[in-house]
Amino acid sequence: MVCTYGSADSRGFPWRHIALPHDVEWVGGNTFNLWLAEWGTKGNIEKHRTALGSPRGVTITAGKYCDALKGEVAAFDGTDPNGQPAKRIFFDHTTLDDLPHRGWHVGGVYGA
Repeated sequence: MVCTYGSADSRGFPWRHIALPHDVEWVGGNTFNLWLAEWGTKGNIEKHRTALGSPRGVTITAGKYCDALKGEVAAFDGTDPNGQPAKRIFFDHTTLDDLPHRGWHVGGVYGA
C-alpha cells in the first residue's frame, strides 16, 4: 500500500491518499516505473489507475519521513490533495502497524 504524507487537512490529518501498487518495474538505480490503483481524486477510471502504456516514473528512497514511523521506509516524492509537496510512502505487513489511523469512515462520518 502507498499512503501520501503531506500537509494536514482541516482536521489536522497529514495522511491523505491511498494507492495500491499494481506493478513495479525496475528501470535502474533508484528509478522505478509504477502502475497504481488510487483513491482520493474525483473523476472516472483514468483518474484512479495508471494506464498500462503510461507508467509513473519515480525515484524511490529510504528514510524516516515522519515522527509516527518507527524506522525507515521506502517512499517517492509526490503532492498531496492541496498540491503541496508530499511523500508517497510504501507500507507492507512489517510497517502497516506504524501507520496512524483516523478511525473508521462510513458515509462521511468518522468514528474510533
